[in-house]
Amino acid sequence: MLNGQTKKVESLAKIDCKFCHTCDTPTKLNPCLSKCPRNLIITIYHSPTEAPGTIDLNQFKGISNLFGPVKFPHRTHAEMAEMNGGCSSCHHYTPNGKITPCRDCHEKNRKIAPISRPDLKGAYHQECLGCHRNWSHSIKCETCHLSKSGNPRTISSNINTLKDKYKITTPVKIVYKTDNEDNPVVTFFHLDHTKRFGLKCKNCHTNEQCKNCHDINKGKTKLAGGEAHDKCESCHDTDDKCTFCHSKTEEKQFNHFAKSGFDLTKFHSNLKCKICHKSPENFRKVSKYCNSCHSGWNENNFNHKVTGFVLNETHSDFECEACHPDRNFAVNPKCSECHDEDIYFPKKLPGKYIKRKTK
Repeated sequence: MLNGQTKKVESLAKIDCKFCHTCDTPTKLNPCLSKCPRNLIITIYHSPTEAPGTIDLNQFKGISNLFGPVKFPHRTHAEMAEMNGGCSSCHHYTPNGKITPCRDCHEKNRKIAPISRPDLKGAYHQECLGCHRNWSHSIKCETCHLSKSGNPRTISSNINTLKDKYKITTPVKIVYKTDNEDNPVVTFFHLDHTKRFGLKCKNCHTNEQCKNCHDINKGKTKLAGGEAHDKCESCHDTDDKCTFCHSKTEEKQFNHFAKSGFDLTKFHSNLKCKICHKSPENFRKVSKYCNSCHSGWNENNFNHKVTGFVLNETHSDFECEACHPDRNFAVNPKCSECHDEDIYFPKKLPGKYIKRKTK
């Protein structure tokens, strides 16, 4: 015990008092406390995958004398915390990246304590009830606690009960009503952004309250101005064109040709977005010029059959530029380099069409 106290004193001796106190001689009546610097000392950030799946909040004296233990789905909460504060939203003291258990700072036994540092039971309730009451609007002890009478519910059944009760499904689309007088409607295809574009919740949802998604009394959806613009424009280069998102009525699902002028249906419809848009979180416009991606094409390595058109023997050995000046594959081929004006595409074909395989 003495050895442990010695180590603690040595550890405290290394701390500069000015890190927390603004005066040379802080007292109980005048502690001269500066703004809490705990966020400044966080240098190592942890991933939710490092968090335990479920923990039992019942191993401390005084935590649960009326109800059974709390089976806390820790990793699930860690994943949600990525959208607002990360681990530090609950673990607000993590020196040198070490996750400090609540019991290290909060007293295990119930007693009167400064409200700034409640006992362990109070700390747990304060941390959990604030969020849950925000979106469920009523909290019963059984929401988190198992029955003291020996209810046979298991960890998984307790968690699944809550998931079923407050199940959140990814909407296909959300239609927002805005204050824009000319084009008040914004149709947001949510499922496209999560499935097709591969975005995660935290890419868009930051510093939000739980009730924004989980509120069981959620009413009509209205879109805020500046903050919403910042989120959308972080990926979309709208060039200040309001009609890129705003319209008079609800819009149809995303169409690549309608929005970008580049048709995917012929050769690119089965590709993932990131093949052309290298940053999956920032879908800026890319060049429509085929050669910008396919600069290595030549008559030796390109199988013309994939276009749905097979060249005849006369044309199969020609260089690409012979029919496609400047290697512009987006326009019809030119025949004038070799033929008179009365021979042109598609009046005279340099081969034949075939049924193109799409997969």
